[in-house]
Amino acid sequence: MIDAMRFSSEPSIIAFLHVYDSTPVCDRKQIPLEAVVLKAKVDCNTLLGAIVMSYRSFQAQKVAMLAMASHPDVIKSTIKYAKMQHGERDRRMLHEAVGFLPTPKGASINFNFPQNQDEQEEAPEVDVPPDVDDLFPLVSSRQEKWQNNRQKLLTDSG
Repeated sequence: MIDAMRFSSEPSIIAFLHVYDSTPVCDRKQIPLEAVVLKAKVDCNTLLGAIVMSYRSFQAQKVAMLAMASHPDVIKSTIKYAKMQHGERDRRMLHEAVGFLPTPKGASINFNFPQNQDEQEEAPEVDVPPDVDDLFPLVSSRQEKWQNNRQKLLTDSG
């Protein structure tokens, strides 16, 4: 929990960690965490909510790293099974991934809730850590553009 909190920029967590880190290690084992919360002068409910969110983000980042590390092996297995007699699904998935086949799009629902201009409130700015997709963007969007350009060049030259 403490390790996950160290990646947070939430003020209540920063205040808690400041007190926690300044407490001698031998005392940390004796003193309940509630005492650290009181000394840090943070709201317990706010701190707990921030801890849950930071832990969730921390775990999501760990899962993303595991998935990225395993991805080459998964692709190798997919290619292996795609080459087999009954590997139609693996072949289709590979063709869609590299843009040789269009990716089926699911249903979309648009919600349009009109508001008066006076009723609109500005959303507060929140310091949100970058999403894994922002840090490691998928190649598929670029591949779709490449495929479109490739098709255009083929039809223009033909």
